[in-house]
Amino acid sequence: MTVINRWAIRQRSTGHYIPAPKGRGGRGGTHEEPCDPLSPGGEPRLFCTEHAAKVALTCWLNGKVTVSIYSDDWISGYGESWHVEPVPSRNRDDMEVVAVRVELP
Repeated sequence: MTVINRWAIRQRSTGHYIPAPKGRGGRGGTHEEPCDPLSPGGEPRLFCTEHAAKVALTCWLNGKVTVSIYSDDWISGYGESWHVEPVPSRNRDDMEVVAVRVELP
């Protein structure tokens, strides 16, 4: 049996976890809300390092991030417009980064 350590983001008050994002290429993590890990699609998002989980938590706490790509013309290429929509119900004191043990056969 091989054991690896990963990190997840858990909501203290409910015991729910932030799930893996369902957007294209694994994007959209700031649009997810904590849910029961036993519910369909509720598998926790796992991070390889504690630092990566803490960075993701900070981004999530800031609000929902939406990125729009635009092109002015074929010479200048394209640009991105980032928008953050705050979510007042998100509370840092109610969230924590926890170690997760994954056992592989």
